[in-house]
Amino acid sequence: MIKKEGAVLIMVLLIMAVVVGGVISIEQWASKDYDYSEQLYVNNQSAFYIHSAIKVAVKLLDSDDNKYDSINDDWADLPPFRVNKNTVVSMKIIPLNAKIDINNIKNKDSKLVIRTQIAASTIFKDANADVPEYFKRLLLWIKGDKSYGDYELGYQPIKGAFFSLKEIDFVYGMRTFSSIFHNFFTVENTSGKININFASKKVIEAYLPEIADCAEDIIKYREKKPFQNITQIRNVGCISDKNYLKIQPFITTTSNLFAVRINVVINDINSYATAVISRDSKKSRLIKYFEGKGFYE
Repeated sequence: MIKKEGAVLIMVLLIMAVVVGGVISIEQWASKDYDYSEQLYVNNQSAFYIHSAIKVAVKLLDSDDNKYDSINDDWADLPPFRVNKNTVVSMKIIPLNAKIDINNIKNKDSKLVIRTQIAASTIFKDANADVPEYFKRLLLWIKGDKSYGDYELGYQPIKGAFFSLKEIDFVYGMRTFSSIFHNFFTVENTSGKININFASKKVIEAYLPEIADCAEDIIKYREKKPFQNITQIRNVGCISDKNYLKIQPFITTTSNLFAVRINVVINDINSYATAVISRDSKKSRLIKYFEGKGFYE
């Protein structure tokens, strides 16, 4: 038999156990609420800085009064900005006509189609891709054909131009397309022209095969002195009049579409976004927005 004093002690211990358990439970919930609150704070602050960065990008592009675009422009080389000891905002503005518009593998302009398909074939081959199969799958998606020969898709292709390079990853058998080819292709309408002040050596070689041997010389020349107009590409010295006339319709020194990649770091937590900005003679404006890393490219 338990003595009265012992029974009281047991009851006290039981009550303490219940109280302590409740306190621990409350502390755990409070900890979860704190973590959740902190995440909400970071998300809200990141969204504010991302939207502010987009506004800054628009203003930078609008204030650029050069008649050509090059790596010497203020917007082309922006250093990270430290807001405070816990927050850093990074922004990179990229002219999208430094790349090849993959949507032009199907176009009313037959010359543009041929040039785009030759360029894409060159880049696909370098990546050891199955070129005929790649073209078949891309074209069937653009045409909206649900049948892929021996296999049926469980979804309906879009029937139209790709909205983002990431979208190509959803084409059957092309899951890694955007990660492999994002440096060479875009889906934005570049009017079939590439900016020779920004296009990479590989893009120049693939899209302008007539002057492929001059690609490295072009890059060296523009590093010293950017091309202010397309006629200055002839100053490189290895481009004949005949080849210049062939590439003339497909080159430019200006850009009107830009990808703005934004990275916000708050308390070591990264937030990413990509905005696509269109710039015309009137004003720059946001036309596409993607949250997360790699959702556009």
